[in-house]
Amino acid sequence: MNWGRGIIIVFVLFAAFIFYIAYSSMTTHFDLVSDEYYKEEIEYQKVIDSKQNAKNLKSQISLKVEDQKVKILLPDELKENPTSGKIHFYSVLNAKRDQQFPLTFDQNGEQVIQVDKFVPGNYTAKISYTNSGQDYYTEIPVKL
Repeated sequence: MNWGRGIIIVFVLFAAFIFYIAYSSMTTHFDLVSDEYYKEEIEYQKVIDSKQNAKNLKSQISLKVEDQKVKILLPDELKENPTSGKIHFYSVLNAKRDQQFPLTFDQNGEQVIQVDKFVPGNYTAKISYTNSGQDYYTEIPVKL
């Protein structure tokens, strides 16, 4: 083998490597955090205010995972008034795993969600709720 063939072989292998990298980068699937990212960014001040409202409560909304169920517990000071809102289980790995449920608390300030339809993994529970005209927002990491 002479120098000419060696250089040609190295050049062909390098070009094949570059084409492989380009092809694999074009076929990789990326999920955005949100499909309506720009709209939500403009309204983010409301989220900041709602987070501060939640921090100002004496006790925080909480989640308990037990026996294939997620139990959401409303803070004691909000149990007396009707509360509405939603909970969004956000999966970092894949947007297809995300689940969203309306909040419907019973008279004890609890709601139970079955987790049998969830793909096991780590989620962030994004809880936004309204009580007496005041908005609240909390994010809680949860493993299902």
